Amino acid sequence: MVTSVNNNSGVDVLNSAAKKSSTEAQDRFLKLLVAQLQNQDPMNPMDNAQMTSQIAQINTVNGITQLNETMQGVASQIVATQNIQAAALIGKSVEVVSDRIIKQDGKAGITLALPLGADSVTVTVLNEAGLPVRSFEMGKQEPGRATAVWDGKTNDGQTLADGKYRIEVAAKAGGVAVEAVPLGRDQVSGVTVTSGQAQLQLSQLGGVRLGDVISIL
Repeated sequence: MVTSVNNNSGVDVLNSAAKKSSTEAQDRFLKLLVAQLQNQDPMNPMDNAQMTSQIAQINTVNGITQLNETMQGVASQIVATQNIQAAALIGKSVEVVSDRIIKQDGKAGITLALPLGADSVTVTVLNEAGLPVRSFEMGKQEPGRATAVWDGKTNDGQTLADGKYRIEVAAKAGGVAVEAVPLGRDQVSGVTVTSGQAQLQLSQLGGVRLGDVISIL
């Protein structure tokens, strides 16, 4: 199911406001210019260069307003395109950046992206309350993907219920922290659009941003 919000009315309001603002800015400039001419020193009147400069300022303000209107239009088109792309993913399996894991049938798979590799990788599993329930080492890892399987047990060997958990990853190389990105795979079940931004709803992992999609499987 796709849940969408009509953004056209908002864009129309912005464009209308921008045009009104442009007109008002020009009116203010003209009124100030007329006031200057009326109150100028007869012995030292405004010369042609000053007059040209004042008029150029009006054109500059108008140009900036037109640029803003153009950028608003481009932004609206980009958002619309992203929303269409998101809707096209419904029913497809995707790989996404996500720290959430699903324990099923007593275990949960874990996948990490390690751009630089690591001398040591420590994974901590947290329950839905955010409390750590298990920590384990994945050892030295080469650059690329690293996988592991959590056996669904706590540090003291107790078996936990199937369901949703999160992971925290600490990777180091040469004693310095390096990037380790947790990944997940799931099927797109729907799309929601909030404040013009599309968010994918995954069957098990929940909501993720469209920008968090790594690949379509």
